[in-house]
Amino acid sequence: MIGGKRRTFPDLIRQREFFTGVVILLMLTGTWVIVGTIGDDRLAVENF
Repeated sequence: MIGGKRRTFPDLIRQREFFTGVVILLMLTGTWVIVGTIGDDRLAVENF
């Protein structure tokens, strides 16, 4: 029981780190997509 608890605790920490990493990646990709769309819109307006 004690050994199992010792194993699960660091696993939970790793899962949290992995989850936060995924969230940060999603945020970065989201901002990149938003910036890309805004840049494309500006280029389209300049071309017109």
